Amino acid sequence: LRRIEDPMKKFQANKSIMTTKESKKIVKTYNKVARALIEYETLWHHAWCKSIDAAKAGLQASLIVRHPKSGRLFVNFDREILQLMRETKCLQRIGIEVPESSKMVLLQEDKFKRYFHELLFSLREYDRVLGRVIPVIRPMLKVHLDDLDQRISPGMIMLTWQSMNIDGYLSKLHYGISKFEDLVSKINDLIENRVEVNLKMISRALLVDIKHESTFTLEHFVLMQEKVTKKKTVLMDAKNLEVERAVGDLINVVISFPLDEGGRAQVSDDTVQKLRDHYSRLMYLAILNSTKNSFHTLKRRLASRAPDAAGASSAEQPFFDVNVELYVPNVSMNPDLEEIQTAINRCAINVLKCSKRICQWGQDRTQDISKLSTFHALIAQDREIVKVVLLLTGSVEGTKKQVQDFLQSLMKFEDLWAKDKAKEYATFMESEPDLEAFDNELRKYLDMEDEVDMVPNVHVIGCMSLETKPVKSSLKSEAAAWKSQYTKNLHSEAQEQMAALQDMMKDMVQKLDRPLKDLDDVRDVMAVMKLIQIGRAHV
Repeated sequence: LRRIEDPMKKFQANKSIMTTKESKKIVKTYNKVARALIEYETLWHHAWCKSIDAAKAGLQASLIVRHPKSGRLFVNFDREILQLMRETKCLQRIGIEVPESSKMVLLQEDKFKRYFHELLFSLREYDRVLGRVIPVIRPMLKVHLDDLDQRISPGMIMLTWQSMNIDGYLSKLHYGISKFEDLVSKINDLIENRVEVNLKMISRALLVDIKHESTFTLEHFVLMQEKVTKKKTVLMDAKNLEVERAVGDLINVVISFPLDEGGRAQVSDDTVQKLRDHYSRLMYLAILNSTKNSFHTLKRRLASRAPDAAGASSAEQPFFDVNVELYVPNVSMNPDLEEIQTAINRCAINVLKCSKRICQWGQDRTQDISKLSTFHALIAQDREIVKVVLLLTGSVEGTKKQVQDFLQSLMKFEDLWAKDKAKEYATFMESEPDLEAFDNELRKYLDMEDEVDMVPNVHVIGCMSLETKPVKSSLKSEAAAWKSQYTKNLHSEAQEQMAALQDMMKDMVQKLDRPLKDLDDVRDVMAVMKLIQIGRAHV
């Protein structure tokens, strides 16, 4: 209306414009439009005044409502009240009179908005705190949740937006939520720092100490694994007892935490037992996981492959150091395959026996452990545990043929220790050998020594590193004994022949040095010269 009224006032001040024929038509149109606008504004204003009571009815609603499906709590504030306050402000600004009822609502604008935001914050805090409650603990907290719901219920039943004690209600609600959060924080702290940490520690514990880059002797392996299993068993049982006590403390915290009326929560024995059973099963699963991981680690290590020529980083060092030694009349391993398998079985049994020292919950720990129930029966019945143990009991059986073939390959040097040296030398001497025959025999044993040197110092079969240095040393010693047999007798014979030659030369020199007195002396000298010529031909 003001947008068409201002131009008309300017037209009215200009008499020359108003005297024209067109001006009467414009004035007529203006009067018609102005009348319509005034009627519209009047009708709208009356309608708005009547709607005030309907909008104010929202102030009689409860402060909080619960969603019928999800069960979540929401602030029950009618948005039409905000619209009423905004419209009242706007009408007052343009100078239109508004009813007293809308003015009263507008005067309480700050209060309503403050209540709305405080309630919204409280319900968000309520949802946040409930979200921190661990599902398995919720049955234990039923009494405390009911106590908190009782603090909330006045806002859902009794209080409206025009109630006088909303501030007191909000104060109690904030205190109740804060108090419940304190209980939830204590419970979560117990579970996180005393229960879950220890359960994870037990679950990740390995009952064997097997370094991927190390190789063990059998004796070292047995002693080290027994030491590790004893140490880890003591640690796991201590953590088991700590978790049991932590669950007991958690139950005491819930029961002893004061309620709104000052009393204590009454929790049924069945609910308490279900909570104990839940964490007792988690302890069983942690011990089972530790046992499985230990067996799988041992199994993977026993199945390790030697590094290839390219030095692949995925390869691991062999597990056992085994000496290949000469035990006449055979070449054998020390320790042998049966001893290695026995040591592996012993290690597996020690891992399985760890659970025999870890007691189940709810027993008198002052009694002897033989009288207490342990987790061993449960662990030993697990199918995967039984399967892995059976695989470990035959872990080196697959390498038996390869080991036998390798040991058999060394039997080609059997002549070095199987034949009698004195008898063989006597047979050789019966053939009246010359120096070349002696040289051939010595060359044969030198070739054997070279062939022994070509045998690798380390031969890897499966998880075993076969050290051949002991057997190579023994074979070289045998070859050296054979060479010594021939060279010793050859030296003796050569010494005898040299002595005979020296005696002959001495006799010949004496005969040649005699003075020649007659013809017989000349014949003797000529005979000696002939013998020297014959001896030179033999040399």
